[in-house]
Amino acid sequence: MNRLYAEGLLAPESFTQDDNQLIQIGENPDTVFCGASTGVHQGVFTQLLGDTGRWKEYKTVPPLKGPNGVQYAALDSTGLIPGAFVITKKARHPELALRWADGLYEREAKEGII
Repeated sequence: MNRLYAEGLLAPESFTQDDNQLIQIGENPDTVFCGASTGVHQGVFTQLLGDTGRWKEYKTVPPLKGPNGVQYAALDSTGLIPGAFVITKKARHPELALRWADGLYEREAKEGII
């Protein structure tokens, strides 16, 4: 990442921008400005299904192939939705786990996750 940054291939704001700032880059009215971004779908960096239609101009890149053609992609087969939290019966301190999970919904915690 340091080399990409040094060569001007990684935008400096990548490390500090919030969700709204990223969407402003993705929704640039003049031209497609965002070369690549992480995310589950184009709605992470554009207005998905928005009036501008900018979201249609980005293409999903399939997982890269590694040695011997190995190709992995994340898959959530648990059926859990983002923001879900589970405390199993094996938790030694379920009340502490619940307090920790509750803290993840505090404004400061949510803004730190990008």
